[in-house]
Amino acid sequence: MSRILSNRATVSDTVMSRVAGRAASRSALVMTSIAMIAIAIALCLAPAAAWADSGTKATDAQATSADAPVATAKAANPIEVTAKKAKITIRYALVKKANQTIKKSKAFSISNAKGTVTFKKTSGNSKITVAKNGNITVKKGLKAGTYKINVRVRAAGNSKFRQGSRTVTLKIRLRGDIKGNISYTTGEKIYHLPGDKYYDSTVIDESEGERWFVTENQAKKAGWRHSWI
Repeated sequence: MSRILSNRATVSDTVMSRVAGRAASRSALVMTSIAMIAIAIALCLAPAAAWADSGTKATDAQATSADAPVATAKAANPIEVTAKKAKITIRYALVKKANQTIKKSKAFSISNAKGTVTFKKTSGNSKITVAKNGNITVKKGLKAGTYKINVRVRAAGNSKFRQGSRTVTLKIRLRGDIKGNISYTTGEKIYHLPGDKYYDSTVIDESEGERWFVTENQAKKAGWRHSWI
């Protein structure tokens, strides 16, 4: 009887052990299946998340781009420059004694300049200089005559306009004080010195052939005689 009970107990333990093993196997299988499903779901969701994230970044980039100020091209500088006079005249007698200055306002006509305006001589006699502010200096010792200088006038521009420049040619004349007049009645060529009776009232019209002279010798060589009065 004791053996029978012992055998039955052994059989029962064996059966229980097998049942427990099968249950454990099934449980492991279920857990494995759940893990695989979870991985599959994660793999499916990852691209969507990445796509959504890229879409968000693109939207953010577009918003940033839209918020950024749009750079606009600057317009050409409309500066215009001309010589104030066809010819600037200085008495030679003054240049013999000292440097002579021609103010910017007497030499240049400037309009529509955008930004700070500066000046620079690009060609001409070395005894005629142009300052950055546009004033012109005729240096002592320059001989009588007519001189041409080229000056570049530059406008620096601003937030709306680019820098721009124009080049203008100026004529500067150093003339003598002797007036070479031509008589309206006789056509005779007569010169007048400073201090002569009719010196101040005599007007020289160069378009009619009348002239200014530096020296009496120059006037005589050109065919003029001194006034008798």
